[in-house]
Amino acid sequence: MDRLASLLHEYTAMGHGVVVVTHDAQFLAKTCSRALLLDKGEIKADLNLSKNGNDIKEYLIKGTLPEFN
Repeated sequence: MDRLASLLHEYTAMGHGVVVVTHDAQFLAKTCSRALLLDKGEIKADLNLSKNGNDIKEYLIKGTLPEFN
């Protein structure tokens, strides 16, 4: 996973966008700057991981999500 994370960082540094679909909260927190959390196809949260990346695992474990508007 470290190699993939490195490649994603390089690609985004060149100005490209990347969409990652995963259930691995730790990978998201380390790699992504934003996450949309879905439940049965419905967006439950739009998280800015550059500010609260360490909190995503807690959100998933506790089931408490920030308000999404």
